[in-house]
Amino acid sequence: MVYYPVGAERDDLIIVATLNNDKARSIVEYLLNEGNAHARKIAKDLDMNVETVRYHLRKLENMNVVLCKEEGNRIVYSINPEFIPSLSSLV
Repeated sequence: MVYYPVGAERDDLIIVATLNNDKARSIVEYLLNEGNAHARKIAKDLDMNVETVRYHLRKLENMNVVLCKEEGNRIVYSINPEFIPSLSSLV
């Protein structure tokens, strides 16, 4: 069971959940530093399995922390600008 402070903002709870996982945190840090990237590049640069990266990107996308768009035959991920100020101060 996880307890959160009363009155915590939704965005704060999302950030806490995101940064609680080392792999998700590494992906968020990577995207904050590198900007847009596709899953294979992230996996290669972070020395992670591409399926692990895709799993975390899907979770981050569902939480609206990460945005994705198609560029040619690739899906490119970036941090949602709405979260950049909060995430930048924590990672």
